[in-house]
Amino acid sequence: MKSCLKALAGPLALVSVLAGGGSATALGESCAGDRLCPGFVVSADTLDANLEKTFEGYRLADLIPPQRQREIRETGLTLTLARPRPYPRHDRFEAATARHAGDVVFHPETNDVTGWKAGVPFPEIDPETDPHAAAKVIWNVVRGRDRGDTLDQPVFAFILIDGASGIERVQHWGYRRFAMKGLVASPRGPVLGDGTIFDKELLFSIAPQDIKGLGTFTVHYDNGQYNDVWAYVREVRRTRRLTGASWMDAVGGTDWLTDDLLTFGAYPAWYESYNYLGRTTILGIAHAAVPVWDTSASTRRAEFPTLDVTSPPYWNFRETWEPRAVHVVEAIPPEEHPYLKKIMYVDAKTWNSYGNFIFAKNGEHFKTQTFAFRPWPLADKPDQFGNIDVAATMIDFERNHATAFVVTSDLTLNAPLKEEDISLPALEAMGR
Repeated sequence: MKSCLKALAGPLALVSVLAGGGSATALGESCAGDRLCPGFVVSADTLDANLEKTFEGYRLADLIPPQRQREIRETGLTLTLARPRPYPRHDRFEAATARHAGDVVFHPETNDVTGWKAGVPFPEIDPETDPHAAAKVIWNVVRGRDRGDTLDQPVFAFILIDGASGIERVQHWGYRRFAMKGLVASPRGPVLGDGTIFDKELLFSIAPQDIKGLGTFTVHYDNGQYNDVWAYVREVRRTRRLTGASWMDAVGGTDWLTDDLLTFGAYPAWYESYNYLGRTTILGIAHAAVPVWDTSASTRRAEFPTLDVTSPPYWNFRETWEPRAVHVVEAIPPEEHPYLKKIMYVDAKTWNSYGNFIFAKNGEHFKTQTFAFRPWPLADKPDQFGNIDVAATMIDFERNHATAFVVTSDLTLNAPLKEEDISLPALEAMGR
């Protein structure tokens, strides 16, 4: 970490505890003796004095990875403690896991899998006895998270942030996804077609005017084949096909690579190797408050309540953080990839990655990716819930720059989309 880790503003003010977080306490106050209570704010002023105290039975020092501790000390990040809450059940997804997990076969020579149809590929992972535990965790991240059969997000925002001066610009985009495998609500069964396609995605820009009409249509395969990606070029009103290696490219002018999207954007077998680093419990944002983006607000602070956009470095979350049991996995990409490695902290039940710490080729930690998750009701069964990230930040400490992602509350899981709604003609129609 370089420029943004030098003499930034002090700790943020105590924020209100969000839903489920309990009542706030005075800065620095503990419940009793060596115990911390819900609402306690971990900050640069309180971190070191409380590292040996416990919250929900865990040492604070163990709940916060070293890279996150450094952010607290040097960038003004604060963590408001909240009690852990379970995720609601999604009966159809759990039934799919029970029905199909036994058909999944892992191939250690390639880190690939066959036989997956729906649900969590590897619901039971024992790192003590399984030498391939790390790769299986990643497979659960990319195939075992309950994100609905379809997803319709009419508008989300990329917020480009300079760590010294604040928000540079806000881009409005739309996103649609249609799953071809992993279906749990479709009367046609868990797999559509011949089983080679995982899903189809449509990403399209809405504002500001200089990017309006740009977009991509992507086909993700489930057999190791590179993605098919088409981009709409507004100036010539035509689409062009991108190369298969575009999964390692930057997303527009943001700090994200395509590989960074959706926690882990690559097909797992494309990575060189995975190492299991252990199982622990850390603080993560598992029940983010909504809205994370209020498009009707009159001020930036009110517009993006989940982020502290008014205090340097302008990208820190203002959420509650709860203890979550996680697998810690080191992911090693191929040599041509811009990154040396990622260290990921993956929830052992939901398969969400709360933090990805990314290292440059010289071995230095230079990026941190933080996700804020929340159970989300399904459109066709509102008493059942999927599981999505409603906000995320990618911080590039070398550039002192970040790109945040936030959604609006009209995101719909299991939306009534058809396959033709996510297609090359649909991309062209939106661009025009």
